Amino acid sequence: HDDAPCQKCDGGDDNGDGAEPGLAISTSPDSSVVKNGIQIFKEFKETKSEKVFSVNVPSTGSVDFMGTITISRCNEKDIKGKSGDGEDNPCHTVCGKKKDDDRGLENCYPESEKFADKYNKEFFDPTLWAKILVQGGSSCNDKCDWQRLTCEKEMHHCTMVLSGCNCQAQRGSSAELVVTASSEGADVEDHYVVELEEGKGTLVAFSGTVKETEKESKLQNGPRFKAETDPDCENCGWKPSYEHVLWMPIPEQSGDFLVVRATFKIVLDWKESDHIDKDGKPDTCNPLVGTQILLSSGKLSGSSSKTNDDSFKDSKFQNKVTQNCYWQGPGCDYIVEEALPLSTLPKNPYATLTINVHKSCVKSKDYWEVQDVSMKIDIMKAR
Repeated sequence: HDDAPCQKCDGGDDNGDGAEPGLAISTSPDSSVVKNGIQIFKEFKETKSEKVFSVNVPSTGSVDFMGTITISRCNEKDIKGKSGDGEDNPCHTVCGKKKDDDRGLENCYPESEKFADKYNKEFFDPTLWAKILVQGGSSCNDKCDWQRLTCEKEMHHCTMVLSGCNCQAQRGSSAELVVTASSEGADVEDHYVVELEEGKGTLVAFSGTVKETEKESKLQNGPRFKAETDPDCENCGWKPSYEHVLWMPIPEQSGDFLVVRATFKIVLDWKESDHIDKDGKPDTCNPLVGTQILLSSGKLSGSSSKTNDDSFKDSKFQNKVTQNCYWQGPGCDYIVEEALPLSTLPKNPYATLTINVHKSCVKSKDYWEVQDVSMKIDIMKAR
């Protein structure tokens, strides 16, 4: 799994109810879901949903919500306890029943048609369902309702961004990001789960008026960046390098908090001959794309940052989005959102959009480029 820089980064307690003025943030997922995973049911069951994140609504009236959640489906390494998480992941402890050999693979759901045939099981792609549930909320728009994402076998890491949810709500009431999973009709067993990736994901509630907006966009058709080859080894010290793609100074304006939203498209330029076998079949080298907005004092130096650099360690922005991208596809779209109280900003604050593309199967002539980049910063005054 990609690095997870933050385990607990909740908002402050200025209002005595776990929220800054006009703003409430949670990045601490429910520990039982992290430990046990998200159970997969045969069909979508709203009544079987589980809470991942929760916040107290910071204001009465119109409140906006945004959330992110990342899961990974169980593959052979996860099930055998030989992935970056080791044996401390629910694919091994729950789905594989703590077996570090082929018995674990037989216990868990098949990651491919090959394993389905071997163990006489039905193959399926898990579907993640998520929604933002506001206690006592009214006039909630459809962005707050159930959203779905099928995590296909080529897309080991799957991220859902819940953006644009708005409700009429009461200050101090609870808002939750809840999830469930389904096989969409395929046979399942009670211990089938997907893993919730700890250190990724958030739930934010905010209410305010925009005092100032800064927006910088650029269509970048180059330069190309070289994709990185992940050695895929335990305890070998490898860290991905995130390219500094777009940076903006944060405007100096009185207010209470800021909201940042970045969008972009990744286009992969893989050398096709390196990823087609002798029978003309393409491989599944669909790399993991990671993106995070970094907050810094002054513009970041250099063209990239590794995840163990101070630029990552010191950044108060901690929401990392990771999602695989098909190398044969037309491109993949990404969204990353952040919010933060203005009182926590460093001097001369800058926001930098960073991106990394890597996988163990990446070859020396595999490149990527980013297009349609946009980043917007809103300075907000709490209602």
